[in-house]
Amino acid sequence: MPGRTTAGRKDIDPLDFPWALGLVCLLDVERYPLTFRYRLDGTTIVERYGADLTGCTIDAVKPEFHAALLRKHFAEVAESGRPALYRISLRYGGQARTYLRLALPLARDGKTVDMIMTISDRLTPEYEDDIGSDQLFR
Repeated sequence: MPGRTTAGRKDIDPLDFPWALGLVCLLDVERYPLTFRYRLDGTTIVERYGADLTGCTIDAVKPEFHAALLRKHFAEVAESGRPALYRISLRYGGQARTYLRLALPLARDGKTVDMIMTISDRLTPEYEDDIGSDQLFR
């Protein structure tokens, strides 16, 4: 990739990481105004979230504070052009979830970020009962 500083989507082969395919999201970076649209919402993410956001902007994410967090993180990656790893803890609807999200900038021209690939997986058990409610909100 001479002259390029950022990989493009064509440089990524999903067969290199089959273990993570259901955890991958691809987001198009739209500018003026800066927004992020799901090109692909991984099947495992869809099952856990309960909705497929493919084709939607992050404004469709509920609750709103989660959409705001995504907007902040994706803007950091799009503007800096650098990968980022986030540890996210959310409490909502009586449940707590902690997960890791790796966000990788992609640029068709090697410079301007036009897509972000994420791989996200939770660190907490699937159900509140798995850890006991007394451990959730200490």
